[in-house]
Parts: sequence; C-alpha cells; structure tokens
Amino acid sequence: MKIILTAFLNLIITGIGLCQWTNQNPLPQLNALYSVYFPDAQIGYAAGYNGTIIKTTDSGNSWSILTSGTSNWINSIIFTNTNIGYAVGQSGIILKSINGGLSWSQQSSGTTHALNSICFTNDSTLYAVNSTGLIVKTTNGGNIWTAQSTGTNYPLHSVIFTDNNTGFTCGYKGLILKTIDGGNAWISKNSDTTYNLGALFFTSKNQGYAIGSNGTIIKTTDEGESWFPLNSGTSEFLYSIFFTDSINGFVVGTNGTIIRTTDSGSTWHFQTSGTSKGLLSVYFTNQDTGYIVGLDGLILKTTSGGQTFVENKDNSMNINIFPNPLKDYLFIEFEHEQSNVEIELYTIGGFVILNEFVNNRTFKINLSDLCKGIYFLKIRYSEGIEIKKLIKE
Repeated sequence: MKIILTAFLNLIITGIGLCQWTNQNPLPQLNALYSVYFPDAQIGYAAGYNGTIIKTTDSGNSWSILTSGTSNWINSIIFTNTNIGYAVGQSGIILKSINGGLSWSQQSSGTTHALNSICFTNDSTLYAVNSTGLIVKTTNGGNIWTAQSTGTNYPLHSVIFTDNNTGFTCGYKGLILKTIDGGNAWISKNSDTTYNLGALFFTSKNQGYAIGSNGTIIKTTDEGESWFPLNSGTSEFLYSIFFTDSINGFVVGTNGTIIRTTDSGSTWHFQTSGTSKGLLSVYFTNQDTGYIVGLDGLILKTTSGGQTFVENKDNSMNINIFPNPLKDYLFIEFEHEQSNVEIELYTIGGFVILNEFVNNRTFKINLSDLCKGIYFLKIRYSEGIEIKKLIKE
C-alpha cells in the first residue's frame, strides 16, 4: 500500500519554493576524507573535512558516523589498538578516543597551526607535525605534548618512525628531516628534489619512499641517508602511499590516480579507479584488501590486491528509491514497516531544503517544484543512515 507523506510535509516543500536554501553544514558522509586507517581487518576509520569521522566494523561494508566534537578539518587519524585512537588537524587540534571512537576528547597540542600527520612508536609515544615546521611529541598517551626543534619553519606534511628512535618527516620543497634519538635532534637530508613532499612510507629500516607534487616519488635504501628519484609515469599530485610488503606498493593522487608497483618502485603501472575525484589516502589490511578515501566522501575498496577498485557503499540497508532521475514525485520504499524515519534533502553544496520525520513503510514525496539539478537524500532510520544522489530533470 502506498502511503503519501503528510499534507504538512508537502506544504513545507511547496511553501519554500525549493529554490531558496537554508545554510547548513554539509552532510558528513559527503565531506572530503583525508585519512583512512584500519587497526585490524574488520575495524576501520576515515576522517576529514568539518570534523568528520566515520567507522566500519565489517571490513567497509557499512560505515557509521562518529561524533568528533569538532568542526575542524581532520588531516590524519590512527589507532594504536582497536580502542585507543588519535586524530589531528586544523587549528592544532588533537583528539583522543579510548572507546573505539564512540567519544573523543581534546588534548592540548601547544600550537594553533594545522597538524598534518600523526604516528606512534608504541601505545604511549606519538609524534605529530604541523604547517610551521613544528613537531610535537608525547610519551604518556597524549596527556602532555612537548615541542621539538626542527630548525625549519617549512610546512611538514608527514611523519613516520621505523623504530623507537629513528624517524622521518617530509614537507615543503623536498624537505626531509631524520632523527635517530627520538626527535631530540632532527637533521636535514638531501632528497634530490625541490617538489613538495606529502607522504612517507618505509617497508623496512633501510628502504623507504616519499611522494608529492608533479608525480614525485623518491626512494632510499640506506636508512634515509640518501634518496634518488623514481619514474612514476604521472605528473599528478600524489597524496598517499602504502606498501603491503617490500615489493608491492600503491600510490594515490589527484584525478582518480592510482599507480602500483610490484618491483619495489622500479616500475609503476596505472590502476583503474573508476573516478576522477582526488584520492587522498590509501590503506591495506592484507595483500588483497585495501581502501582508498578521497573527495566528496568517496571510499574505494579492493579485494583483489588492487587489480580492481570499486566504490565501497553501504549495502546493508534495503531501501528502494525511485525514479532517479525524477520529474515530479519520488517514492521511498522500505523492506519492513518503519517508524520515526528522518528524511533530509540537500543541495550539492550541502544546503538543507527539507527535514522531516515520518512513519510508514512507503512514502511519496512531491518534488515537482524542485529546481533542476543534483541533490542528496539522507534517510536516517533504526538500521542506520542511507544517502542517495538524486537528479531532478
């Protein structure tokens, strides 16, 4: 039986004319995701614009929104185990969770400049780098963060440690710094490039990589003492790198770029991403299963070791939404009877034009006065949240 939305809801829709918007925050699931991290094969997190943090507990089949308590951009997220995690970002923010992301508390970083990357060497010792050349360190799980002198004010974009004492950071104009004493002293190394470097990855104490603008990939085989360039085959900005072992690695970047090596970086081959959106972070949980996140909340997943990547969507909810594209009416059908369902309609820019609670299994919404264009429909109900892109003809 088709149930029509209340006359009150239709009155709200037609009354605002649907061409006048109310400014709202963008939908969290549509926000750019800058970082992805999996502490184990099932549990993973992604974070990004407007304080967005999302979590999966079923290897990316479904994702739930977590409350971060901030609207600052989150540039990097990590977990030292399945319960304890940290996130850093805009305005020097550091967040910590001790319950698997269910709640987050802010820590004092001692800086108001953006923190771009965070890493850990053990459960208590972590490092974060910022946009003014500052490195902050904690040895007590974030209760106290202390600044380390780097001798530069260039932006630092990534930080990684290969053991408790040996670490690296990279950044503006090919800058690479190395420490061998837990960050007490940082020494500049010749990177053999002047392009900006955005990410680091080491497959062993000896072998590591840095990537960045203009398709730059450089490699070290002597514990970061010297670096030499690799031919990536692209001039795109490369944002993130991950190796599943000493020879197999992936790099992602602008315009949907995915390149892969199977010979420790000697050669790189393009992979099909199926998107032209910027890809900002990549993470693998084993040789075959990997995740990429990027602009507009994009999540890609592979289970074939990168041979194919598919857009990873929440398939756990059985909702039929039609027609799409639509002209006058939109129908929403659930598999089972529902109650207290929240319906929200957003413009592509994140402006809300409809927000209402309804009760029934099937709904019919009159959208005949809606301006032509692309919209997003958000449905929040007992089993989770579903977001669909709508096209109005």
